[in-house]
Amino acid sequence: MKTELLHKIRAIVKRNWDTDRKYVGTFTFSIIWPAINTFVMALLGVFIASSVSTQIEYNYTEFLIIGTIAWITINIVFYSVSHSIRNEQKDETLEGIYLTPNGRNALLLGNIIYGAMFSFVTTTIVLIATHFAFGFTIQSSIPEFLLALILIVFSVSAIAIFIGGLTLLWKESTSLSWALMDSIVLISGIYYPISTLPKIIQGIAVFSPLNYSLQIIRQTALKGTSLINLWNETIISLMLSTALIIIAIKI
Repeated sequence: MKTELLHKIRAIVKRNWDTDRKYVGTFTFSIIWPAINTFVMALLGVFIASSVSTQIEYNYTEFLIIGTIAWITINIVFYSVSHSIRNEQKDETLEGIYLTPNGRNALLLGNIIYGAMFSFVTTTIVLIATHFAFGFTIQSSIPEFLLALILIVFSVSAIAIFIGGLTLLWKESTSLSWALMDSIVLISGIYYPISTLPKIIQGIAVFSPLNYSLQIIRQTALKGTSLINLWNETIISLMLSTALIIIAIKI
């Protein structure tokens, strides 16, 4: 059973790769776009940091670089998971996949793994580019940074599975998915501290697993804090993500 599941996951990853490489222009842009986007936000951070006094504990340029890396990862993984679910529904193949043994798990895990792999590649390119352009260097070890990034992947995957389930339930288009996702990102502190949000929205933000995942990756990458010392945020993020997945399965 496990071998069959692994074969199905591998098939989905390969299918996604074969599809992407058919469109060379789009595929190339999807690799270059994250670096361009990060450059824009980093330059914005340089301008703001030199113009106003910010109320955050990090260098604002570095704060934005990590936020943008997280945003890129969120976009890639969310698109890979949620969009694939919607496409299977449009092609009328989703029910057949769900009825086959391990079909649902293979579909979700295959797209999560593919999205994660793609985001790791783009993150590596962004880190190299920002190092040469802005002298940015992560303060943590590579393994700890990757673990923090994997935590973001898990958080956004849980949200994507949850939103994908709602999309199927409500029979709505992908515009609803992105609207819901953007609303969650809004309260998760990508480009600004949660403390800048209105009090009532701060109360809602505590239920976003991305909020805690972003705190973790910033602490590890910008301060060199060990993940062992961030166990509280890690547990909360994992619990919230797991809760979303359980709810999505029940939908």
